[in-house]
Amino acid sequence: MHIRTVLMLALFTAVISLPPVYGTEDQQQQMFTDEDLEVYRKDNDKERPVSDVKAADKKIQSRQEEEYNYKYEQAQMNYWCKLGSKYEVKIERAKKDIELAEEHLNETEDDFRTLRNQQWRIRLAKKKLESAKLRLKRAEEDMYRIENDARRQSIPHGWLRCDFD
Repeated sequence: MHIRTVLMLALFTAVISLPPVYGTEDQQQQMFTDEDLEVYRKDNDKERPVSDVKAADKKIQSRQEEEYNYKYEQAQMNYWCKLGSKYEVKIERAKKDIELAEEHLNETEDDFRTLRNQQWRIRLAKKKLESAKLRLKRAEEDMYRIENDARRQSIPHGWLRCDFD
């Protein structure tokens, strides 16, 4: 049994000392020396001069800046478009409310029921009309303020109307 252990140890040592073999000789990775690399080197494999590297870096940086500026401009366009649309919708709603309030006031004044009931309805219709006019005035003031802000920031006027051409 002692001989068997010695033989196993010797065999194990021999196997460990051999280089690993993966696949056939054709499949094994080839090792190249510097001289081999010089023989097979192509003209475009040589190191680029520092000026070429700097020029390439400038091109990359320029492209990144253009992409950033494009994304920033798109974000600005969307922001101003949404803001302008929001206040235009408010103005349109206020104008429709004024029309409805004026119609209601005219109908109420034309309605000849009891005088006391008539006065209450007329006052209510006038309050609705005044409220609608006040909302319109505020919405128009807000739109004017936004247009001035956009003009001060050199934002094209069309962006507020979602006209990007």
